[in-house]
Amino acid sequence: MKYEKKIAREQLDSWHVSKYPKAKAALQKKPMNGWIRAIRYALGMSGRQLAGRLGISKNSVSAIEKREQDGSVTIRMMRRVGEAMDCTFFYGFMPNGSFEEIVRHRAEDVARERIDRINQTMRLEGQELPEGEAHGIWRKEVENLIDETPRSLWNDMIESKRNKWK
Repeated sequence: MKYEKKIAREQLDSWHVSKYPKAKAALQKKPMNGWIRAIRYALGMSGRQLAGRLGISKNSVSAIEKREQDGSVTIRMMRRVGEAMDCTFFYGFMPNGSFEEIVRHRAEDVARERIDRINQTMRLEGQELPEGEAHGIWRKEVENLIDETPRSLWNDMIESKRNKWK
């Protein structure tokens, strides 16, 4: 049970790398006027023709294209438009790095905050941990958090101080 979340992360990371190795770069370079307009243009389909296929007005197609650009178009509408252009609309989440890295960075931040808090209390009592000892405890806490991946890992927003003990 302890490693189920780690295995899930590894499977997702493996899937993203094998299935979509260039997807992130491609998605970051979306067409200036949006995907709908770019595909329509490439297909030689006018706004009026797309409107006819969707059973809506040409003005509604323009509105949909604008909503795509500002991010307010619905997934349902993107699917409908995709079908009307003989395309399949898909969406997903592409991790910035890997899912394992996301958890590691968060565990580092949480562990750092915990050790800093404990060390502050000890400092007030004149028992502050030496830097090397604090770092060793921090590393163990990071590994423990990664292994356990408790839900509490995501409870609060901890200011990132990543470079302190690396």
